[in-house]
Amino acid sequence: LEEAIKTAMGSNPAVKASDYQYRAAKKDVYAAVGDLLPNADLELSRSLQDGSSPFISGALDERVVALNVTVPIYQGGGIAHSRLRAARGLEQKRKYDSLSAKNDTMQ
Repeated sequence: LEEAIKTAMGSNPAVKASDYQYRAAKKDVYAAVGDLLPNADLELSRSLQDGSSPFISGALDERVVALNVTVPIYQGGGIAHSRLRAARGLEQKRKYDSLSAKNDTMQ
């Protein structure tokens, strides 16, 4: 009986689809949480001039390194929080849909 249930769960397209939808919803929650976390950007640039300019004699080698950090301190319950709540709600719905599909398969 256990083997039959395992085979039915693994081969039922409704169970597979609901599991994939649940996994995708969990990833959406992680992405929504990421919108609330600090963000860091690193920019590197380099420019070389051979000294052919009338204003600059000799070669010029310029290197720039910039680190930009954005820390969300307070967003006032803005759109990022709304997306997180919506993602968590959808995750719960997909979880129950997955459990329902599994229960339907076992009956």
